[in-house]
Amino acid sequence: MAENILRYLAGKRGVSISTDSGGVNAVVGSDMSHLAKRVLEELNIPIKKHYAKDVTPTLVEGSDLILTMEQWHKEHLLSIYPENAHKIHTLIKYVQGIDRDVPDPYGKRIEYYRYVRDILLKNIELLLDKLGRRRV
Repeated sequence: MAENILRYLAGKRGVSISTDSGGVNAVVGSDMSHLAKRVLEELNIPIKKHYAKDVTPTLVEGSDLILTMEQWHKEHLLSIYPENAHKIHTLIKYVQGIDRDVPDPYGKRIEYYRYVRDILLKNIELLLDKLGRRRV
């Protein structure tokens, strides 16, 4: 959901941004959950065709900024790519300065997907504000 929301909000602002996503615990090749698609469609957020993939060295090296949803994702990436610590952050800590995870809605009810979508919308707006004030 986060990548689609980022693309959508950046587009609304006329900002060109390159995004990619990878998981640290992904079921490689799986599609986005139907509930994630549904809550994005409720707000007319375009959905990029998505198949889950793992984070790779190429993805890490080619990225200017890596934002994780949860602290354990960040810690996992730091354990594998310590030389890239300067660009690996949790989303909410990066934009708000507070240690809080974006919860994983997988397996939960649609209301929880909406809750997580709204957390992402707020924090990705803050991200775009922050990126607008600095060079990535």
